[in-house]
Amino acid sequence: MKNQIEELEKNLQILTAKERENINYSKKFARWAEEYKFEAQKVKIKAKTIKTKIEALKNQLNQE
Repeated sequence: MKNQIEELEKNLQILTAKERENINYSKKFARWAEEYKFEAQKVKIKAKTIKTKIEALKNQLNQE
């Protein structure tokens, strides 16, 4: 009986450690997702800037 209790306690510790590990991975993934979202927004802004410059150059060409 004592061995069973010790085994169960050991399994509980393992599960708790895995749970903490999963929580840490979840936090890392959430941080990564936020960083990715931020980078994507920067790229979107750069693309809009380039598109605006292209439109301005086209307008200049049409006026000449």
